[in-house]
Amino acid sequence: MVESMIQEVRSSDAMHAVEADQLGKLMNEVLTEERGVSEGCLTFREAKRRLVRSFEREFLAQALVRTRGNISKAARDVQIDRRSFHRLIKKHDINVERLLSSAA
Repeated sequence: MVESMIQEVRSSDAMHAVEADQLGKLMNEVLTEERGVSEGCLTFREAKRRLVRSFEREFLAQALVRTRGNISKAARDVQIDRRSFHRLIKKHDINVERLLSSAA
């Protein structure tokens, strides 16, 4: 799964702002966060869940910043259906106005 995400990032023109090294840094951050399992080790499932969640949130945020909050344009740029893009924004509790003001 992670390997396919990396490959998709490398091959997608729409995702030019998220580079493979950024994904690697994100993965490192997720895997070195506070451990929730005995002996200080995350399970594969938990590590994957955290990584995908962080990746999706960062991916959406960058697309929204690039398009100055234009959700329809951001969805087109990253080739995601607009309704699906909205669902992901809601899932990750992204406040577009707050995101744009913090990015300025």
